[in-house]
Amino acid sequence: MIRVIGYRGVPKNLEENFRSPAFCDALRERGIELSWNVNDHKGAYPFYSDYSEVDLTLSIRNMTLTNAAGKPASKLVNSWIAGAPALLGPEPAFFELQEDELDFLVVRKPEDALNAVDHLLANPGIYRQMRERCQDRAFAHTAPSVVAKWVAQINSNLGAYYEKWLQKSAIVTV
Repeated sequence: MIRVIGYRGVPKNLEENFRSPAFCDALRERGIELSWNVNDHKGAYPFYSDYSEVDLTLSIRNMTLTNAAGKPASKLVNSWIAGAPALLGPEPAFFELQEDELDFLVVRKPEDALNAVDHLLANPGIYRQMRERCQDRAFAHTAPSVVAKWVAQINSNLGAYYEKWLQKSAIVTV
């Protein structure tokens, strides 16, 4: 059941049309609340990545594609960890992690988001599959999994690549 869509972050970073009263009203007509649990820049960031109380996440940032290219996929990973399917803008980092259509839904404007919500409300089986997919994908992004990937990379032929790089480098070693 979808009751809460969560946005986490600074409000001005959410694309303006998603902050409009019309969008919020359209969600309320569907029995859904848009939850703003934001970073106020007055200290710690206690809720910035906490999606535990939401059924869907929303991240359509107000930025150029060039700026988005430098952003990590943390909003998607946090959604997976919380088990909340994501409605996301078309950012490169999200697409780099995408394996199939159950990983997230791409939305560009409020109408897309409302259509996605309507689709999930009308097809609870797809929503359930997306939640299950979150669990599958979250495992690869837990701290132990990330550490294991780093250790495997370091233990691979990274040293040989480093030595080769040193030979080509202009850096003088002592």
